[in-house]
Amino acid sequence: RNMRMCGYAPDLPAANLGLLAVAGDGRIATLQRGVNAIINAMAGEVQFANDNETAFALFRKGCLHCEQFPEILDSVGPKTTIVEFLARVATRRTTVRQVQELAAILGKARAWRDAFGQMPPALSNVLSSYLPMQVIMTETTEEEAASVVKEVHGPAQDARIFLRECQSLRWLTIIERSKIDIACAMTECAASLFVCHRGSDHESEAATEEDAAGHQDAWRADANSPLGFEHEGVPACGRFLTVRPDWRALLGSGDPQLRCTGRQFGRQEEFRWCKGDTVQHLPSGQWLYVDPQLPEQVVLDPLRRSSWEALPAI
Repeated sequence: RNMRMCGYAPDLPAANLGLLAVAGDGRIATLQRGVNAIINAMAGEVQFANDNETAFALFRKGCLHCEQFPEILDSVGPKTTIVEFLARVATRRTTVRQVQELAAILGKARAWRDAFGQMPPALSNVLSSYLPMQVIMTETTEEEAASVVKEVHGPAQDARIFLRECQSLRWLTIIERSKIDIACAMTECAASLFVCHRGSDHESEAATEEDAAGHQDAWRADANSPLGFEHEGVPACGRFLTVRPDWRALLGSGDPQLRCTGRQFGRQEEFRWCKGDTVQHLPSGQWLYVDPQLPEQVVLDPLRRSSWEALPAI
């Protein structure tokens, strides 16, 4: 039977060609349609908006059908385009668990592990707390990876805390530069109290889903679920820590900065308390950092990160 398909065709070594016959034309064809759908969806913003859900569902189905054939998955490409597609899809809460499980399937193939090593921050945020992916990427045992996850907790739901940076021993404080510029600074005295909110990686109404393989996934928040910080006090009472572009960025300069202007606990207000008591802004993948040379400032940095204490209100 002719295994060649329009667009993408697996490029396996001759010794492994028998896998194609074992997997079957139908499974390979489904995988191929999924890859082609992703390529088409990534061709432009309109195409992505219209077709990303269908493309993701089709690609996921094809991967599930070929899960037992990592050699076939290894040959799927273009990997960079697919990884970028998954990073964009992962920003939707309802697809987080599906993206995690799909990455774990692809990660069984060496070439995909290499591709995920260069993944965008948006995808790294989603996969970093997923235990099966930690096992795959770090080549540790499940017990070792689980012990790391269990060590990371951070403040609990409804905890009322002050945030102190461990090296400078300064406190994160909300300041009002103007009526429209509510910023964050580091001060020598505790002044800003935050109420902590724990979210979920998934919307609550999407509690279970029947996947293409006939399995069900239970979705629930855990100790590493997204964390929000609501300011209790003035200025910006009831507002959440968030990340917004500096107004100077509109003029071609400036970087996104930590602000206290979030009106609700939404995607841009999500942080995660990570290993070493570091705090990461989930959508951007950047870390809260206080430069020892500029201890009065708190910035977002893609690599450097500070350790923080969540000290309870007395």
